[in-house]
Amino acid sequence: MALDLVVAWRLHLAVVLRQAPLLHLVTSRFVSEVRGMGLLLAAELHDGIDARVAVAKCIAGGLVVNAVTPTAIRFAPPFTLTSEQIDEALGILSTAIAETIAEAGES
Repeated sequence: MALDLVVAWRLHLAVVLRQAPLLHLVTSRFVSEVRGMGLLLAAELHDGIDARVAVAKCIAGGLVVNAVTPTAIRFAPPFTLTSEQIDEALGILSTAIAETIAEAGES
């Protein structure tokens, strides 16, 4: 019974993370693709957006992610992630990427 609950919760989080918030970023000017399995996901950024710079800004903002390639950011959230935390994380991510784009344009 407890295992079924864990599996159901994991599937719920995967659906929430993959289909709702992150996928809406695909249609944005930031993200071209979201890939991965379960809760281990990566957002592929559009060309010209440096994932390493965006990740540093995310970490400074309190969101722990990592750059798996020069243009991809990996997310590995815990099972206990809430909808509010997802919203907060996406706000930090969006701000970090927007700042990265703005700084690249200034160079």
